[in-house]
Amino acid sequence: MSVSTAAPSPESRLQGLLDFLQHDQDNLGLIAEAAAAALDAGNLAELERLTERHESLAPLTPTMLGLRGVALLSRGDPSAAAALFETLFLEAPDNPAIGFNLAWARGLTGDYAGALESLPHAVAAGVPGAAALQVRALHHLGRVDEALAQGKALAEQRPGDQDLAAAVSQVAIDAEQLDLARHFGERAGPQPDGLASLGAVCLNDNKVEEALAYYDQALKGDPNNARALLGQGLGLLIRNQETVAAERLTQAAEIFGDHPGAWIVAGWARYILGDRAASRAAFERALAADDTFAESHGGLAVLDAVEGQYDNARRRVDVALRLDRACFSGILARSMLLEHEGEPDKAARIRQIALNTPIAPDGRTIASSLVALAPGRRGRPDAP
Repeated sequence: MSVSTAAPSPESRLQGLLDFLQHDQDNLGLIAEAAAAALDAGNLAELERLTERHESLAPLTPTMLGLRGVALLSRGDPSAAAALFETLFLEAPDNPAIGFNLAWARGLTGDYAGALESLPHAVAAGVPGAAALQVRALHHLGRVDEALAQGKALAEQRPGDQDLAAAVSQVAIDAEQLDLARHFGERAGPQPDGLASLGAVCLNDNKVEEALAYYDQALKGDPNNARALLGQGLGLLIRNQETVAAERLTQAAEIFGDHPGAWIVAGWARYILGDRAASRAAFERALAADDTFAESHGGLAVLDAVEGQYDNARRRVDVALRLDRACFSGILARSMLLEHEGEPDKAARIRQIALNTPIAPDGRTIASSLVALAPGRRGRPDAP
């Protein structure tokens, strides 16, 4: 007759250690063990109580400081966690776990350059998540070629690392290597970033329903995945679900934060919906994020022209086309001004150029992106 030897659950193990502490309240080793168990059980409140209890008896050990740092990360305070891990890192710069936790905390604060500084030992030691974090940090810093090269090399060494594959798939999208994006997206399994990459590949191939299915799967795993929300919004636009599309695209832009391109897309979605005030607000957000981004000036020029503010529109068109002669919205606004000035033939030619000007890294044009919307928009008086 066999006896079950199943390991206790994290919660029951924690409770058992807490029971022991009732009888040995000043046992620092037992407190540390219980704190680690509290982290495993996801009981952050108990973890904080245990670290405070330890600190009341003796200075926190590096292990206990590390546990407090992880608790701060879990609680959503990456700045405090980064400060704590920086102290530990100075004492043990070769410790891969500390280096990874510091990199993770720095990444959450937006310090991707700092994240890269503390990652080498973690990546070399194979700390779970370290390789993917390195690729994402390089990607965030705009070092796309380096991120792709390192990502591919690391993926060869770690063929089962789905998080790494997902990170590489995202870089491949931005590097316009869609076959590579598909390859790594498939290797990423259920990782939301990988699913979002597969959605982007399908959307590029005009396989809208397949794309939306991938985005749905990605958002089930991560409801705040900005790329999945952005792609879903574009897919819904093409499917004429304009209201929901605009909501998704605005949500994506909010998550991206200061990414002007995301706000431009959200602005056009609101414009198509007929909400010019929200469209202007989105274009203004893009302008505030980067006043050298031509599409911000061009989008506002279109709105000025629609609302009869022709002098403002002319000024904005001049700025947009000076920044980028191929600026879609600048060209479009210019055509609207020409039409207002009584030159409809020239306006039509310029508008055709605008509609077929690539506005995305994958070469997608506004015409191809919004072709499904055209029949429903022809009668709208303010439509360009």
